[in-house]
Amino acid sequence: MLIDDNGVIREITESDKKENDDILLYPTLEERINAVESAMLEIISGGKINV
Repeated sequence: MLIDDNGVIREITESDKKENDDILLYPTLEERINAVESAMLEIISGGKINV
């Protein structure tokens, strides 16, 4: 697999793969906001709304 490293195309290394795997473990800001909004709606509605 190739990666663009500041304009230099090269093969992805094991450390690159590890770094990318670590990033996927953490939710994005958008995912976190959506989870909070869903939880708040559920609390407000008494658990009757599916988002």
